[in-house]
Amino acid sequence: MHPTFEKFLEPILDKSLSPAQRRFYAAREIQFTRQANSMLKSSGDTQGLKVGEEYLNALKELLEKEGLNLSALF
Repeated sequence: MHPTFEKFLEPILDKSLSPAQRRFYAAREIQFTRQANSMLKSSGDTQGLKVGEEYLNALKELLEKEGLNLSALF
């Protein structure tokens, strides 16, 4: 996983937070990334969009691994 991804995912991995808080941070990351991907797509930035999609995939895998069910957002 890219080091930048790891930094953004820290709150989701923070076991001192409740599962609800961790799900909130995950949902926020999904929303922000989708908004960014939409802007990247509109501007024709295929490389940026590729990175955004990779991040969403990494986030989905992490959520599954952590048992934080947000499948409805994907």
